[in-house]
Amino acid sequence: MNTHASDRGNEPVTWNQFHTFANEMDARFIAIEARFNEIDKRFNELDAKINQLRGEFLEFKEEMRLVPVKIAGWVAGAMIGSSGVIFGGFQLLRGLL
Repeated sequence: MNTHASDRGNEPVTWNQFHTFANEMDARFIAIEARFNEIDKRFNELDAKINQLRGEFLEFKEEMRLVPVKIAGWVAGAMIGSSGVIFGGFQLLRGLL
């Protein structure tokens, strides 16, 4: 039987004990790796969500940039429409008089 001194003094460590310890460390490493993969997956999901929100923000920003143009168009359309109504009203009155 091969033995080595353990870290607890001169107590011998058998190969069986060493392999048991190595297997326990391997199992812990696998558990840590699985946890790391889960965290990595969550970071990737968060990154995708951030990119989605960034895209939505840029779309919103573009729409807000166009609001003054839209308002100007609505105002111009209202002015043209109302002037047409007013002019048409005058023409109607003129025709009646």
